[in-house]
Amino acid sequence: MSRIGDYILTYTGVKFYPADPRIEDFNLEDIAHALSHVNRYNGHTIAPYSVAQHAVNVATVLEQLGYSARTRFIGLNHDNPEAYMADIPSPVKQLLPDYAKLEKKLQDMLYEWCGLGKVSKEEYEVVKFIDGLLYFAEARSLLPKYSTFTTEVHLKDMVIVPWPPEKAKLEFINLWNKLKREMESEGN
Repeated sequence: MSRIGDYILTYTGVKFYPADPRIEDFNLEDIAHALSHVNRYNGHTIAPYSVAQHAVNVATVLEQLGYSARTRFIGLNHDNPEAYMADIPSPVKQLLPDYAKLEKKLQDMLYEWCGLGKVSKEEYEVVKFIDGLLYFAEARSLLPKYSTFTTEVHLKDMVIVPWPPEKAKLEFINLWNKLKREMESEGN
């Protein structure tokens, strides 16, 4: 069957068509590998800091605050489109409305692929709130000119030490599998 547009060849050899994504094209190995090699903040940190580590941190903070396995799993998977579309800084994303539409379509498909189904606006807002709080802890730890940033009480003492890609990938995969099992045992 013919596909629309050109493809990206993934780590595991899948031909991924950004203009014609299909759920069967996704796999955990590709997502974890790519996210462990995609740097946050467009690479402007004191050391490479991956989207995979950031996602693990979001899920970890959600756990510390007592959220369910489902919410933590949403948090872990909230940046999965970046495995296929890279991490574009928010100020640039705002200038690319077509990119935002594709990213949203891909995110919805990825949530379905990993068993979350439809993610409610309320669930997503919790994750985005923690994602936003994490920005300040990340900036304090990783952006040298912002070392005096303060943040909410829950994250004021958080220090982030970047992991090498291999560790970020492994931590992402391990937490993904753990949360998937927990979510399923909760009946989600």
